[in-house]
Amino acid sequence: MLNQNIAFYRKANGLTQEQLAERLGVTGQTVSKWENSISSPDVAILPQLAASLGVDINALFAEDAGKSKAVRYTELPELCCDGVLSFYVKALYDFYGKKAPDIDALISEKVRELKKEFAVGRSKCGYMIDEGNPEHGAVFVSDDFTFIDRSYGGEQSALLFDADMAGEALSVLGNRNCRRVLKAIYQRLISGGETAFVSLSELAEASGLTEDETAEAAARLRHVQLLDESEKIERGGFKREYSGLYTHDFIYVLAILRLAHIFTSKMPSVPAMYRNALNMTGI
Repeated sequence: MLNQNIAFYRKANGLTQEQLAERLGVTGQTVSKWENSISSPDVAILPQLAASLGVDINALFAEDAGKSKAVRYTELPELCCDGVLSFYVKALYDFYGKKAPDIDALISEKVRELKKEFAVGRSKCGYMIDEGNPEHGAVFVSDDFTFIDRSYGGEQSALLFDADMAGEALSVLGNRNCRRVLKAIYQRLISGGETAFVSLSELAEASGLTEDETAEAAARLRHVQLLDESEKIERGGFKREYSGLYTHDFIYVLAILRLAHIFTSKMPSVPAMYRNALNMTGI
């Protein structure tokens, strides 16, 4: 267990066996023997080993280190929020050289404080973490949406402004009738648990639009691949049906709309320094 955990946390920190060995004042061969269960580290070196791997000693002996854990979909936003804020706080503490024996407890408490700050009266807002240097990327953290972009400073990122289909997708989402059609299908999706097929008349009724307005909105949504249309023979005739494509399509749409809502709602932003985040696993 200890031997496997050493390997897991070493890789999680992006360290080679030689790099970890250098931190501990041992040889790379020694670390290799630990990880292959040929030998185990001396008890006296465990505190230094744990500190080098960014964990406490108990974590080195944990049974579930590195194992995937099943989580409910509804838990993901909060887990992402906590995870990103934790890395952010770790980077701040590292930058300012703050050290303490109970550093993990301090980080957890700081994360709780940050979440309380943007949960009171503005739970849909949150924090924008950005030092202003493209190399460091940008992080947005809120109660229900967390976004990390480490590539916006890349040479190719500016080409996104020329992406015509991206512009068309934004234009479609900016159309109220298109949003009403998507809303009707999305509501069926979350109430029925699967992508629902609806006829044009049913979709029009659910959207509160005329059939002509619904057909026009559906055509625009199909163009940007946010809606599917099919025909089937029914009682000697053809019946046209519409459906959302996949659940993740709605996740992307909701993310775009959520960001648009946040940035047009006078979101209080907090520019923050996190230079050492480049070296933090997970950011």
